[in-house]
Amino acid sequence: MFSLNVTNTRIMNRAYGPESDYWINQIIDLCLGHYTDNKDGKEKETVTVHPVSVRQPSPDDGGEKAKASRRDDLSDDIPF
Repeated sequence: MFSLNVTNTRIMNRAYGPESDYWINQIIDLCLGHYTDNKDGKEKETVTVHPVSVRQPSPDDGGEKAKASRRDDLSDDIPF
């Protein structure tokens, strides 16, 4: 098991979408990375995620959320 930090979660979101259920069975590389700690200025090690497998469409093709149009929400009259 590997817990994701904010940066690695962002990488998974971009690669496979925000629904973590669709991250299951994806192929990723876990690599050694480095960063500079802002508190003490020292370089430290971290694990970075690199997506390998190609994103597959979701089984429900986005579901009802994808069908709802947001354009209707933006057509409100703006009072001045």
